[in-house]
Amino acid sequence: MLTGNWPNDRKPRRGKETVVNKALKNVPLLLDKEKDPHGKLLVETAEALGEHLAKKTKMTTSQIRKLYSDVKRLKFKKENGSYRINLMRAKLAYIAGRHKDQVRDLQDVLDRALREIGTSEEKYQRFADFFEAIVAYHKKYGGQEG
Repeated sequence: MLTGNWPNDRKPRRGKETVVNKALKNVPLLLDKEKDPHGKLLVETAEALGEHLAKKTKMTTSQIRKLYSDVKRLKFKKENGSYRINLMRAKLAYIAGRHKDQVRDLQDVLDRALREIGTSEEKYQRFADFFEAIVAYHKKYGGQEG
Protein backbone atom coordinates (compact mmCIF):
# COMPACT_ATOMS: atom_id res chain seq x y z
CA MET A 1 0.00 0.00 0.00
CA LEU A 2 1.29 3.45 -0.85
CA THR A 3 1.42 5.78 2.11
CA GLY A 4 2.78 9.14 3.03
CA ASN A 5 2.12 12.67 1.96
CA TRP A 6 1.37 13.06 -1.70
CA PRO A 7 1.29 16.42 -3.47
CA ASN A 8 -2.41 16.25 -4.27
CA ASP A 9 -3.60 14.78 -0.97
CA ARG A 10 -6.63 16.69 0.06
CA LYS A 11 -6.94 16.93 3.79
CA PRO A 12 -10.42 17.30 5.25
CA ARG A 13 -11.12 20.88 6.22
CA ARG A 14 -11.61 21.40 9.93
CA GLY A 15 -15.14 22.02 11.05
CA LYS A 16 -16.60 21.31 7.61
CA GLU A 17 -17.87 17.83 6.87
CA THR A 18 -18.44 17.89 3.14
CA VAL A 19 -19.47 15.01 0.90
CA VAL A 20 -15.93 14.83 -0.45
CA ASN A 21 -14.37 14.87 3.04
CA LYS A 22 -16.65 12.02 4.13
CA ALA A 23 -15.79 10.05 0.99
CA LEU A 24 -12.07 10.60 1.56
CA LYS A 25 -12.44 9.24 5.11
CA ASN A 26 -14.59 6.30 4.00
CA VAL A 27 -12.34 5.06 1.17
CA PRO A 28 -10.08 2.79 3.29
CA LEU A 29 -13.13 1.24 4.95
CA LEU A 30 -15.24 0.69 1.85
CA LEU A 31 -12.38 -0.96 -0.04
CA ASP A 32 -11.89 -3.43 2.81
CA LYS A 33 -14.21 -6.42 2.51
CA GLU A 34 -13.87 -7.20 6.22
CA LYS A 35 -14.76 -3.66 7.34
CA ASP A 36 -17.66 -3.25 4.87
CA PRO A 37 -18.70 -6.87 4.14
CA HIS A 38 -22.11 -6.06 2.68
CA GLY A 39 -21.05 -2.97 0.74
CA LYS A 40 -23.40 -0.67 2.66
CA LEU A 41 -20.80 2.05 3.17
CA LEU A 42 -19.59 1.63 -0.42
CA VAL A 43 -23.09 2.24 -1.81
CA GLU A 44 -23.94 5.10 0.60
CA THR A 45 -20.69 6.88 -0.21
CA ALA A 46 -21.14 6.33 -3.95
CA GLU A 47 -24.68 7.73 -3.81
CA ALA A 48 -23.64 10.86 -1.93
CA LEU A 49 -20.70 11.44 -4.25
CA GLY A 50 -22.72 10.73 -7.42
CA GLU A 51 -25.36 13.24 -6.34
CA HIS A 52 -22.68 15.81 -5.48
CA LEU A 53 -21.01 15.40 -8.88
CA ALA A 54 -24.32 15.72 -10.75
CA LYS A 55 -25.79 18.64 -8.81
CA LYS A 56 -22.88 20.63 -7.40
CA THR A 57 -19.92 20.23 -9.72
CA LYS A 58 -22.03 19.66 -12.85
CA MET A 59 -19.70 16.92 -14.04
CA THR A 60 -20.98 15.62 -17.37
CA THR A 61 -21.97 12.04 -18.06
CA SER A 62 -19.41 11.80 -20.84
CA GLN A 63 -16.60 12.91 -18.48
CA ILE A 64 -17.41 10.37 -15.80
CA ARG A 65 -18.13 7.52 -18.26
CA LYS A 66 -14.80 8.11 -20.05
CA LEU A 67 -12.94 7.71 -16.77
CA TYR A 68 -14.99 4.67 -15.83
CA SER A 69 -14.35 2.96 -19.16
CA ASP A 70 -10.61 3.45 -18.60
CA VAL A 71 -10.92 1.75 -15.21
CA LYS A 72 -12.86 -1.15 -16.73
CA ARG A 73 -10.17 -1.62 -19.40
CA LEU A 74 -7.40 -1.69 -16.81
CA LYS A 75 -6.28 -5.31 -16.51
CA PHE A 76 -5.25 -5.43 -12.87
CA LYS A 77 -2.94 -8.28 -11.92
CA LYS A 78 -0.92 -8.51 -8.75
CA GLU A 79 2.39 -8.42 -10.65
CA ASN A 80 1.63 -5.26 -12.69
CA GLY A 81 -1.20 -3.70 -10.69
CA SER A 82 0.80 -0.95 -9.00
CA TYR A 83 2.22 0.20 -12.33
CA ARG A 84 -1.22 0.37 -13.94
CA ILE A 85 -2.68 2.08 -10.88
CA ASN A 86 -0.03 4.80 -11.06
CA LEU A 87 -0.75 5.36 -14.75
CA MET A 88 -4.45 5.71 -13.94
CA ARG A 89 -3.62 8.24 -11.21
CA ALA A 90 -1.64 10.28 -13.75
CA LYS A 91 -4.51 10.15 -16.23
CA LEU A 92 -6.96 11.32 -13.56
CA ALA A 93 -4.66 14.21 -12.68
CA TYR A 94 -4.47 15.23 -16.34
CA ILE A 95 -8.25 15.16 -16.79
CA ALA A 96 -8.78 17.03 -13.52
CA GLY A 97 -6.33 19.68 -14.76
CA ARG A 98 -8.31 20.08 -17.98
CA HIS A 99 -11.74 20.26 -16.33
CA LYS A 100 -10.75 21.72 -12.95
CA ASP A 101 -13.92 22.35 -10.96
CA GLN A 102 -15.99 19.62 -12.59
CA VAL A 103 -13.57 16.73 -12.04
CA ARG A 104 -11.45 17.75 -9.04
CA ASP A 105 -13.65 16.24 -6.34
CA LEU A 106 -13.91 12.90 -8.12
CA GLN A 107 -10.18 12.91 -8.82
CA ASP A 108 -9.40 13.48 -5.14
CA VAL A 109 -11.56 10.56 -4.01
CA LEU A 110 -10.46 8.18 -6.76
CA ASP A 111 -6.79 9.05 -6.25
CA ARG A 112 -7.11 8.21 -2.55
CA ALA A 113 -8.82 4.93 -3.47
CA LEU A 114 -6.21 4.01 -6.09
CA ARG A 115 -3.40 4.54 -3.58
CA GLU A 116 -5.26 2.38 -1.08
CA ILE A 117 -5.43 -0.61 -3.48
CA GLY A 118 -1.72 -1.45 -3.45
CA THR A 119 -1.39 -4.90 -5.02
CA SER A 120 -4.74 -6.25 -3.79
CA GLU A 121 -6.95 -7.59 -6.59
CA GLU A 122 -9.85 -7.73 -4.12
CA LYS A 123 -9.50 -4.04 -3.28
CA TYR A 124 -9.24 -3.25 -6.98
CA GLN A 125 -12.52 -5.06 -7.64
CA ARG A 126 -14.21 -3.15 -4.82
CA PHE A 127 -12.78 0.08 -6.27
CA ALA A 128 -14.28 -0.78 -9.69
CA ASP A 129 -17.63 -1.55 -8.01
CA PHE A 130 -17.45 1.75 -6.11
CA PHE A 131 -16.77 3.70 -9.29
CA GLU A 132 -19.59 1.89 -11.12
CA ALA A 133 -21.97 2.85 -8.31
CA ILE A 134 -20.82 6.50 -8.50
CA VAL A 135 -21.58 6.51 -12.25
CA ALA A 136 -25.03 5.02 -11.64
CA TYR A 137 -25.96 7.55 -8.95
CA HIS A 138 -24.53 10.40 -11.01
CA LYS A 139 -27.00 9.46 -13.74
CA LYS A 140 -29.85 9.01 -11.23
CA TYR A 141 -29.35 12.51 -9.89
CA GLY A 142 -29.41 14.14 -13.29
CA GLY A 143 -25.86 13.99 -14.63
CA GLN A 144 -25.99 15.92 -17.90
CA GLU A 145 -24.56 14.94 -21.26
CA GLY A 146 -21.55 17.01 -22.20
